[in-house]
Amino acid sequence: MSFWKDYLRQVFPAFWHAAALTDTLVIIVFIVTGALTVALGLFGGHPEHPPWWIALAIFLISLLVLLVRIPYGLYSKQRVEVQKLEHKLGKIREDRPLSFTGLSIEHLNQARPPYGPVSIDRIELGFENTGAERLSVAIADLYFEYGGRRTPIPLPAGAGRYNLLAREEVGYGFDVPGLQIQLRALQTTIVRFGFKSAYDNVPPLKARGVERVLDCVIRSVRPLHYDVTIVHQIEF
Repeated sequence: MSFWKDYLRQVFPAFWHAAALTDTLVIIVFIVTGALTVALGLFGGHPEHPPWWIALAIFLISLLVLLVRIPYGLYSKQRVEVQKLEHKLGKIREDRPLSFTGLSIEHLNQARPPYGPVSIDRIELGFENTGAERLSVAIADLYFEYGGRRTPIPLPAGAGRYNLLAREEVGYGFDVPGLQIQLRALQTTIVRFGFKSAYDNVPPLKARGVERVLDCVIRSVRPLHYDVTIVHQIEF
């Protein structure tokens, strides 16, 4: 119902605006046609073709033109707005080319499925460089939170900055020591992950960063079924 309300709210103003622009033309056409019909007997000087037929035909043709022009006018305006928004989004992407694409569980162990203790050994963070230039990326403050306790996830030995080529999408894997959860029947288990990532162009142009906090809702292990939701995000 709300769709039709919005549609009518857009159509009626456009209809009256178009009608106002063509009123003068329609009136002039009626006057000229009537004058020619009466004075010269054109377009319907015979009884079987009375002048009001001509007037009705002109009115119907004018109405048809209006009905054709209204949807096109609305489409044209909306298309212009869409192009403006796409241009703005393109500018935002150029300024914020690093896109976080998701978190995935890469490896886990469960001694006695389907329930009981489960060790999550490795996760992966996905990123995409949506820009046209190479980026240098550094991951920091990586952690998990479970059972009310926050635990840092150590970065790999020698880990520094990662390079992403233009339009490249990659995943970075991290070992997660000490993360053991409990799966129970008819219950979901939530593990929270968080990280910060600083990045810049290559060569350096402008230092930027992203921060994400994610809730990983685990429903089962065999088969592996989980959902990841972003609960906090910052661009800096």
